[in-house]
Parts: sequence; C-alpha cells; structure tokens
Amino acid sequence: MLMLSVMLLYALAARLGFVFALDGNGYLTPVWPPAALACVAGILYGPSSLIGAAAYIAYDFVANGSSHGWVHDRWAFVEPLSMLASAALVRWAAVRLGFSGKLDTVRAVMVMTSLGVLYAFVNGAGGTAGYCGLAGTRHCIEHGWSGYWVESMIGDVFGCLICMPALFSWARWLDARFHPAARRLPQTTFAFERRSAPRPPRPAVERAALHDGSRLPPVLQFTREQVWFVLCSLAASVLGWVITRGWNVPVHVVGFLALPLLVWAAIKFPPLFVHTAVMACGLITITLQLTAPSSASADPATHTASLFLFLLSVSSLTLIVNVVVQQQRRLAGELAFRAQQERVELMLQAATDAVISFDEGGALSYWNPAAERLFGRSAVEALGRPVTQILPLPKLMAATGGIAALCDANDELFSGAVTELDALDAGGRRLPVELSLTAYRNDRGWAATAFMRDARTHKRQEEALRLARDKAEEATRAKSLFLATMSHELRTPLSGIIGMLQLGLREAMPAQSRSRVSLALGNAEALLAIINDILDFSKIEAGKMGFESVDFDLREMVQSLVELLDLRAQEEGLSLLSHVDPNVPQWLRGDPMRLRQILLNLIGNALKFTEVGTVELRVTCVATETGRLLLEIEVEDTGIGISHEAQQRLFSSFEQADVTTTRKYGGTGLGLTITRALVVGMAGEISLRSAVGVGSTFRVQLPVALGSPVETVPEQAVPAFDCRLNVLCAEDGHTNRVIVQAFVQGLGHDVSFVENGLQAVQRCAEENFDVILMDGRMPVMDGLAAARAIRAGGIDETWVLDPAIRMIALTANATGNDRDLCLAAGMDDFLSKPVDERLLAQALHRTVAALRARGRELRPRLDTMAMAGGSTAALDALFLDNEPDAASVDAAEAALADAAARPPPAAPAVRSLSERLADAFRAETPRLLAELADAIARRDFGHAARIAHNIKGSAFYIHSDPMADDAGGLEHACDVGDAAGVERHWAALQESIDDWMTAH
Repeated sequence: MLMLSVMLLYALAARLGFVFALDGNGYLTPVWPPAALACVAGILYGPSSLIGAAAYIAYDFVANGSSHGWVHDRWAFVEPLSMLASAALVRWAAVRLGFSGKLDTVRAVMVMTSLGVLYAFVNGAGGTAGYCGLAGTRHCIEHGWSGYWVESMIGDVFGCLICMPALFSWARWLDARFHPAARRLPQTTFAFERRSAPRPPRPAVERAALHDGSRLPPVLQFTREQVWFVLCSLAASVLGWVITRGWNVPVHVVGFLALPLLVWAAIKFPPLFVHTAVMACGLITITLQLTAPSSASADPATHTASLFLFLLSVSSLTLIVNVVVQQQRRLAGELAFRAQQERVELMLQAATDAVISFDEGGALSYWNPAAERLFGRSAVEALGRPVTQILPLPKLMAATGGIAALCDANDELFSGAVTELDALDAGGRRLPVELSLTAYRNDRGWAATAFMRDARTHKRQEEALRLARDKAEEATRAKSLFLATMSHELRTPLSGIIGMLQLGLREAMPAQSRSRVSLALGNAEALLAIINDILDFSKIEAGKMGFESVDFDLREMVQSLVELLDLRAQEEGLSLLSHVDPNVPQWLRGDPMRLRQILLNLIGNALKFTEVGTVELRVTCVATETGRLLLEIEVEDTGIGISHEAQQRLFSSFEQADVTTTRKYGGTGLGLTITRALVVGMAGEISLRSAVGVGSTFRVQLPVALGSPVETVPEQAVPAFDCRLNVLCAEDGHTNRVIVQAFVQGLGHDVSFVENGLQAVQRCAEENFDVILMDGRMPVMDGLAAARAIRAGGIDETWVLDPAIRMIALTANATGNDRDLCLAAGMDDFLSKPVDERLLAQALHRTVAALRARGRELRPRLDTMAMAGGSTAALDALFLDNEPDAASVDAAEAALADAAARPPPAAPAVRSLSERLADAFRAETPRLLAELADAIARRDFGHAARIAHNIKGSAFYIHSDPMADDAGGLEHACDVGDAAGVERHWAALQESIDDWMTAH
C-alpha cells in the first residue's frame, strides 16, 4: 500500500515538474518536485518504498523514449537505479545523524537541507554516469552530458529546498492519523528524578476553527487568521506578477515580498501550515521567473545562482524562525507543566492517602510519604521494585509482559473503582487497604497510579459509627418501649375508671354527686386523650406510623363523625355544619382511620377554640394533572384566630398559639403536630389561613384513588344440629375461651374448659367427652403432646376413657406444616384461629357423622330458652357460677321436661360478638402482658412463646392484623431464641395493642 501510494504521488509530482520544463529556457527543468518526494520517502520509509516509482520511471522511458530521442530501452533503468541508490544513501545518512523527519530544531533544518543537496548531487551524478557508461565517454563529452548532470542536479536541489519541509510534515501527519503505532519517533523529554510525581497527560491545545460545523478534517479547517494569511499571499503573488510584467526587475527581488508573509506564518502558525506555505512560495516564485518577459534574455547562470540563494535564504530563514518559535512555545509549556508538577508533587507529599505509581513494566516509579508510613518502606527502598511485591493482584502477577495489554483492553482493574485488597508491607505481612487504580499514557508508554487507604482505620470508623447508631437505635427503642409501656399501664386502669364512672352516671344519685362524677369523667377522658397524643407522637418520632389502603365510604364516615361531634358542639352552644360536594365520589381508597383522626383533631381544635359562632367542614375533590384525585378538606371556624407570628410555629411539637392557651383551653400542643405528620405521611399538604379575632381555616389536600363499593354479604343461618355434643376445649386464653363458648353454645352444644394439655388428659380420664377442641400451645403440656398421650391411652396412672375420641386442632398457626404436625399427632381435624363459626359447625357436623358411624348414641338437642321457660333469670342460673335459688332450679327443671317432648327448633341466628370479645380482651390483656413481660425478663422464651401464641389467636378474633403479626413474630423469635428479635417484636406488640386500645 505504501509503495503504491508513493508511486502515484511520484507520477503526480512528475506531471507537475514537466509543467516547468518550458522550451528555450536552457534548463531540463528548473524545479523537479519528484526528487523531493523520492528523498523524503527514502529517509522515512527506505528505498523499498520507491520500487513502484522506479518502475514508473522505467515504463515512462520505454513508452515515451522516442519522443526524447532515446532509442535504447536499456537506458530506462539508469535513472530508476540512480534514484534507489540515492535514496539508500540519504537513508543511511539520516540514520547515522539521528534525523527522523521532525523539523523541530535548527540542527534538523540544516540536516534536512544537507540531505536534500546530497540526494540531488548523487542522483544527478548517478544518472549522468549511467548514461555515459552506456553511450561511451567520448560520445558523452561530445553531447555535453556533463551539463545535463549540472542541470538535473539544480532541478533536484530546487525541488528539495521547496518541497521537502512540506512533504516531511504531511507524511508525519498521515502516519500519526492512519498508523499511530507504526513508528514511535523519539520525542524531546526533560529528565526528572525517579521520585517525581506521576505525569498526567498533557492537555491538547485546541484552536478555534473558522467554521465549527465544517466536515473537513481539522488540518484543513483554517482559523480566521490563516484565511487572512492566504488572502494576503494571493495579493502578494498578483503584485509580483504585475511588477515582473511592467518593470525589468529580477524575480528573486520581487520574491522578497513573500518574506514578511513567511515570517508571519513562522511566528503564528503550526509547522505543517508553515512548511506548506514555504512550498507554495517557492513554486510561485519559480513560476514568475519562468513566465517573466525578461527571463528569456537573462543569463541562465546568473538567474540560477540568484534564484538558488533566494530560495535557500527564504526557506531556511522561515524554517529556522518557525523552529525557534515552536521551541519557545514548548519551553513555556514545559515550564508551566513543571510548575504544575511541583504543585501536584506538594499535594501528593502532603496527602494522607498512600499514592504510588508504576510504569508499563510494573516497576515502581513514585512513592509518597504516606506510602512510606503505611507500608513501612522508604522511597529509596521501594522505587524500582515490582509493584506485585506491594499489590499482589492476580491480573498484575499474570501480566508478565507489562500492563499495556490490560490498558489497551480497558480492563476494569484500572477503572478507578474502590476495592478492598490485602497488600504486603515491608515485612511481608498482609495489610488490608482500600485501593483505586487508574492508568494513563505518558512519554514512555502506559503507566498507572494507585491510591490506597488503610482499611483498618476505615473499619474502625465504621465500627464506631455502627456502635453509635446501635446506641441511638437502642435509646429510641428504649424510649418507644417506655412510652408504650407507660401509656398502656396508664390507659388500662384509666379505661376502667372511665367505664366505672360512666356506669355510675347511669344510676340515680344526688345532683351534687352527679356533678362531681361528671367532672371526674371529663378529667379522665382528657387525660386519656393526652396519653393517646403522646403515644402517637412517639410513633411519629420513631417513624413507625403505618398507613393502609382500603376502600371506604367517605360520606358515611363524614356523617358519623359529624353526628359524634355535633352533641359536643350543641353543649357548647355552637353550630357544626358539614358539606360534601356532590362531585366527591362516595367510595374512595385510602386510610380511613388516619383520615378520621385528622378530621377529629381539626374539628376538635375548632370546637375547642371557638366560643361563639359556627364550625364548618367542607369536602371537595379535584383531579390532578397526573390523573389522580385530590381530596380537599377545609375546617373553618369563627374562633379566636391565630397571629401571623404564632402560625410560624404552630405545627411544632408541644406548641400552641399562646402560652396562656394551655392554661385556658388545655391540651398538650401535639394535636396539630400529629395531624401534620399524618397528612405528610399520606403524601398530602396542610395549610392555614387565620386572623386574630376572625377565625381560622385549616386546609388539607390528600391524594386518593377511586374505591370500589364494599358489599356486605348477609350472614346465613348455621345448619341446625339434631343432637347435643359434650365438648371439651383445651385453651389457656380467656378471650379465646369466651369465643369458643359463645360459638359452641350457640350451636346448641355443651362445652367445658381446661387450661393445658395435661388437664385435658386428666378430664378425659374422668368424663367421656364427644370431641376435644385442642389448642396447640399451652403451658405444662402442649396440644400435640396431649393428643399423643390420649391416643396412647393416657399417661402414668391416668387412663383415658376413649383413646379414639375425636380431636380437632384449634391453633393460631395455620401453615401446612402445622396442619401436618397436628394430624400426625393423632388429631382428626384442623381449624385455624380466628375460628370461623361456619367452619367450626362443619367440623362438628363431621364429628357427629363419625360418632354415629361408630355406633355411638348422642344426646338430643335442647332449646336453651325453652329450658329456661323464657326466663332470663333462669338462663343466667344455667351459666353463672353462683348458686341459683330453689325457684330458679324448679323453673329450669320444668322447662327441661317440657322441652324433651318437643322437636328440636331451628338453629338460632348467631349474634355479633364484637363487644363481648373486646371486653374479654381488655379484661385479659393486662394479665397476659404482665406474664409476658415477666417471662421475657427471665429469658423464659418457651413460656413467652405460649403467651404470644395466645395473644395471636385473640388478635385474629378481634380483627387486628398488626397485633397478630407482631404476636406471631414474637412467638417465632422466642422459638428460635433470638433475644434481639424478642425485644424488637415485644416492643412492636405493645404498640399494636395500644393502637387497638386507642381505637376501641
């Protein structure tokens, strides 16, 4: 490819050279550009690159020899051989002189000129000698071929002087652009000490192009100043042409018009542009001389000598000036670079991180003081060593040929990412460090710099931060646990006080006593509200305030809330108004409990701070740009109003508009803080507009979604039983016993209770029951062990009456594994808590079928109301623990006799147990929490797990999923012995119980 390119360029240059071969001027040709091309190609690429050009010369002799009067084809090889020999000679001389074609010094310019003259002399001499050798010496002298040598040498010299600088620059530019790795030419460098800082890549100097959007390559994009130079050069050429046509002035004198332009180019422009300008100036000067009218009568020798001196002086002067300017620029750049290096060196010397550098072969070339301290090795000891002795990275150890292959492949090792590595110190001991590697090119090839930090210090800092975080979290947990415990401990007796006071107000009492009890009730309710606020505030601080997303009826919620607060408004002589825009959808999706709390706080505050007038609630709904619904709520009152200064701190904790407000109106100052936290937690906004003495308007905007109507499925009657089962229930939870008793008795069966598995075994030895409802977790003996004991016939000296008795598992653990365990232990059926009455009835129906299949006779079903003769007093006598009087017993016995003669009635409708369950849970929870706290304090996780299991089952019945989840988590933590998990879930369980207590 190179040979073909040189041949084509040589052919074009020859065509250009023949242009100057004008008839009658006495020259073969005054300038021969192909000579410059051959000389440059020989110096840069060797004689082999000119084989194609030599073949072209031979072909030209053979094809066009007759036109020149040459009849011997063998003469066609004289000039090609002479050219190859001359190229070999100048190549040898250039290598010996260390000339690479880069014209960056005065010496390089002089060497280039000398090599050009040498090529012209040898090429002309070789051609003349070849021709004379073929034609004979006498014939050569007769035809004056010695003059041919002189004339051809002059053409070659002029061609070299004019064209060689530009050809060298263009050749080097093409090499750098298309073959960057073909030849690495030596570059001028400054020697630094080996301890000098790693050299970053030098910034490229960007020159503004005339047209930024040009598609030309950068070398052809002229700056504005270069365009002006070209225009001025054209103007000088025209002026020279006019002068040589109008006056008899030597061309070389006119040629000095180009000298200021060439000096301008040498000072301002890069070498490639300058060398091209020199070539253009020489060719234009030769053209002016050949076409000048006075050149025909001029002495050829004089013209030749003067033109030679002119071109030599102009080109040499221009090249030398350009070299000096370029050296000055490089020197300034090197000085600035050295100053920058010194600043970098100072920074690296003062750096706390270890910084080391190594060259392409892996030898250490830089070692800062921080590296000396970290590795215990001085710079003198470290420099020159293989980097693998410090950083035993597998990729570096495998790269025996250096890092060039890794860098060329953009290996992730040099990405700058921070990794942890065990480095080696001076003693060969492992040293954990944090490492970042980056690679770059410098004058000597690839190099890399490593930044390292002692990972032990970082880990110590991380450990200190972790301990501080753990302590802060522990303090937060302790605070939350304290608040939760105290709020529960305060609220439990307070709920009893409020209940007793409410019951007391139902009875007749003197007016003064009623007034005192009412006052006590009001104070108790106020204290309960304060406790609730403090608990909510503690949850907000801990970030544990949860939100749900369910479908709810907005209009029904607003209506019930207004009806609840309207009585209070009437008592205070206020009007409570509400308006829900017709465009507001009835069913929305969001958190109705938190929305209700927000409305309660805002309307409650409005009623509290309004003495005369009205409080109005307005609800509207608009669509946002994103398509979501935005619920807008406004609560406006005609109260005392809030000053502008007080509004700035109104939503802060424990803040009210005025310090006197707390004394006059009461409260903790947490209501609006909690309200704002709830609004923000629901991704909404709250704002206030108020004026003192006029009133206030609070505005809340909450994003919501359209909800779906919640269909209420009517309860169907439970299938009736035609028999009465004798049921034994092994359950240690009081709430669960209440539920089971209500369900079983509601289905028309008898039920007895025991609190653990051992008691169940003992009762089965005393009484023949039809079926056992067996809880899984119980104290003393759990349900699985009790089932296995019953199936085995008993334990110790206790023998059950019916080892094949039907047993139904009744547990809060409803996984497939628990079901398999229960059935494997010998149980016949499985029900999970919360127990569904319909599923329980189905299980009891299966029990009836199984018992009858065994041939067992079952007792008939009785109507309990008929047994009691419709008397509630007699019904109470059947279930209460106290002894009934004789009249009640007689009435009950008469009812039994009468009921036995009548067919069994349809099953009664099952009534709602929510109030009864809630009362039972409230009554039982203080005892369970006290036992649970004691078990956790004693690290008796087995007992704690049983209590948590009991609470989980009760939580299912009262429909508290958070409480059930927390109790389940506590149960699991106790089972696996996770003390930290026990503490975490214990605190969460207390909070969820407090939430339920607050809401109910």
